[in-house]
Amino acid sequence: MPDPLLLDRLLLVSHLFQRDMARAFAGTELSEARMAVLWTVHHAGPATQQAIAAALDLTPRTVSAHVDVLEASGHVHRAPHPHDRRAHLVGLTTAGAALMDRTAAEHAELSDTLRSAVAPADRDALERGLDAVTARLRELITEVEAGASAEARDVSRRPAIAPGAEGFRSDEPVRMILFVFIGLSAVEIPIIDLIVHPWPAVRIPLLVLGIWGLTWMIGLLCAYRMRPHTVGPTGLRVREGLEIDIPLSWDDIASIAPRRRVDEPKSPRISESDGLVSLSLRMQDTTNVEVVLERPTALTLPGLHPRGGRHEVSVVRFWVDDLEAYLAAVRRHIP
Repeated sequence: MPDPLLLDRLLLVSHLFQRDMARAFAGTELSEARMAVLWTVHHAGPATQQAIAAALDLTPRTVSAHVDVLEASGHVHRAPHPHDRRAHLVGLTTAGAALMDRTAAEHAELSDTLRSAVAPADRDALERGLDAVTARLRELITEVEAGASAEARDVSRRPAIAPGAEGFRSDEPVRMILFVFIGLSAVEIPIIDLIVHPWPAVRIPLLVLGIWGLTWMIGLLCAYRMRPHTVGPTGLRVREGLEIDIPLSWDDIASIAPRRRVDEPKSPRISESDGLVSLSLRMQDTTNVEVVLERPTALTLPGLHPRGGRHEVSVVRFWVDDLEAYLAAVRRHIP
């Protein structure tokens, strides 16, 4: 078995941190996104929701939903802005400040523990290496984003959302992975071309495969952004890339609930349990929304049976990045 690549190790570290955070947040109102809001206020002091949204690269609506939950849980409070009657400042409560002080101390302790796993003579080199890898990854992602054509950027800013509806993306678990692979592929293609340039019979197939793969990944990323799940006056649209677009009217829906479910890798999209047929549109083998339909509903999926074709479905499961905002949008139509 070949030694793991640097990227494999970085992804493993990310997975371990994600698993630890999921354990720490289990049974609480906290999440990674809400902790990011708390960290922003902890470091910057009381701030408007617009300022928090800009710092975290989120929409003000998303930040507002997180602040609503954090205010209800007693971690933050809203106060009138002293110079702008239309705005409010979000600040930490006593409980919120105590939580962030404890978290900062735990971070420092964990950092020391992890650093102690490295030989003292290697610790400075480790930190320089991590800084270099972080800087290079940031450069690659910036290059990919800047390299998109003006037309592609314009299209990506016009997602397929009906008038009066709201869109919710579903690609967060794979977005960074796609950016990384797009950046690495953009670097890898010319390097391989230089290596195999003297052998046209090898060079041309490799170029075709490399360019096709790069184009496919960019297209997939654009598809996720252009075709989000939507919640609107007529009902839901559940989507996956360019192929799947399932309209569900409010009359078709019996219930919508947050329900995180992790299935085995390569589990079938269509499954049956307790006499109910389910459609699961997973992201990294995970779904977090469950829609139970009033009656078995005929859905046509791309491809051939059993993965595609026509199915009578009673439950639809899928992943949405901003679960709280999605459910808040649903409640505006079915209180």
